[in-house]
Amino acid sequence: GKVVTLGQIAKDHAIELEEDILVMEKKARYCTHLIRLDTKHYGLPQTRNRQYLFVWRSDDPSDNLGDYFQLLMDHLKTPLLHSMEAFMLPPTHDRIRCFREALRSGPGLMVAKERAKELDFFDWDLSSVKDLAHHLNYRKKMGIEERS
Repeated sequence: GKVVTLGQIAKDHAIELEEDILVMEKKARYCTHLIRLDTKHYGLPQTRNRQYLFVWRSDDPSDNLGDYFQLLMDHLKTPLLHSMEAFMLPPTHDRIRCFREALRSGPGLMVAKERAKELDFFDWDLSSVKDLAHHLNYRKKMGIEERS
């Protein structure tokens, strides 16, 4: 095939590149593959569902990079190495103490006043929180009595 520059095409057809709009049309085939991931399958102690859409250009109908991406993501899966509790600070930690003091200060009290207007998280009929039973069991197991 012959190589033709955009400048040569513009010159041959009297196109002013600064003023005219040049549209090049060529048939192209694009493929897609949707991958659904959950962070808990990749070593993070949380559930965050994500979807990634891979798009690639291919003129070969048998080309399937989507399967390759899926294999790659499956290969990267790793079990949790630590529980959620391993990431939590103990109640006596200095950061927790400072945060509690901040909550008891003026701005913290204003936030508490606004939060009081919200639905009660622990009242299923009002809040309809799906994971309420899990939260309550966890708090009971950890000895957390407060409702805040």
